[in-house]
Amino acid sequence: MEQKSFWKDQAIVIGFFIGIWSIFYFGDFGWFFPLDESVAVGTTPISAIPIIPVLLSFLLLIPLYWWVYKRPHKLTHYEKQGLKSIILVFLLLFILIMIFRTLILLKYGLPLEKTPMIFFIVLQIILVEGFYLRDFGFHSDKLWRNVAFTFVLLLIIGILVAIIIGTIVFGLAFAGILDLNSLLGTSISVNWYGFASFPFQLLCVGISEELLFRGYFYTKLRSNLGQISSILISSILFGLFHVAWYIDPSAPGFISDWSQMAFHVGYTFIFGICMCIIFERTKSLICPLLIHGLMNSVGASLATAAEIELFIEAQIWLYGLSAGILIPMFFIFVIWILPRLTRLIGVEYEA
Repeated sequence: MEQKSFWKDQAIVIGFFIGIWSIFYFGDFGWFFPLDESVAVGTTPISAIPIIPVLLSFLLLIPLYWWVYKRPHKLTHYEKQGLKSIILVFLLLFILIMIFRTLILLKYGLPLEKTPMIFFIVLQIILVEGFYLRDFGFHSDKLWRNVAFTFVLLLIIGILVAIIIGTIVFGLAFAGILDLNSLLGTSISVNWYGFASFPFQLLCVGISEELLFRGYFYTKLRSNLGQISSILISSILFGLFHVAWYIDPSAPGFISDWSQMAFHVGYTFIFGICMCIIFERTKSLICPLLIHGLMNSVGASLATAAEIELFIEAQIWLYGLSAGILIPMFFIFVIWILPRLTRLIGVEYEA
């Protein structure tokens, strides 16, 4: 199809995204649900939830589901995009989403741009580029096998990390480098609102981010680049996507906390790499969606009652040994455990 038609369709989809986003941004009508205690969502403590935008986040998914799956589509692919075109189109989407994501976060402190973002990605794939969502890993093939695979995977990772970190902590305590009493004396508080956010984290946050970065962008990159390059590029942009949490017009350099932002971008970059590797093995977004939703909701639910203070020597030993052991374990897991686990449970992609 002609390039002129492509950019015309692109402009229509962008306009539709801005229209839906405007409903979320301007349509709260001052109706908020107060919380008994503040909940840490991302970097912002939230004490009240805007009722209408949250309800719309779920309700608007219903007509979108009907349009995608109940209404037949006759799709026409555009000519295969080159790498330059893929990156150009994605950067356009990325910048637009980042602008409107930042505005939403500044107003609500909540990622309520997710449902407009889902509309944007879905319409981009189906209307603009003429593909089905299943071409980008969004399908229910081997659904329960993928669910089982997710929980087995999390169980194995949890056990390995607990053993490694536990061994390091007790070893440093035995050597007199780390004060074990200060760690054991730190209580963990549970915020049930965080657990209650799981449906939103799964259906809105998980679908929007996994479909955009792993399903859409990674798949497009993979058609032109090697696996490692595609993983790194998509994961870098996924990490940068979380800079929006720290944008503050009143702060120096417009960033509220540079060190916390660097940490956040870093671990979301690593998370992106892990999700790309899983997606590459299964060609399904089910496992990344579930992990994403669980990680976000559990992370918003658990917090230490007091900040743990460690001497600089203890920090160096703790972080150095953890990295020195976890990094080789990561490669062992990716090269040896993950391929066998996907074959054993029957979720490995077969071309």
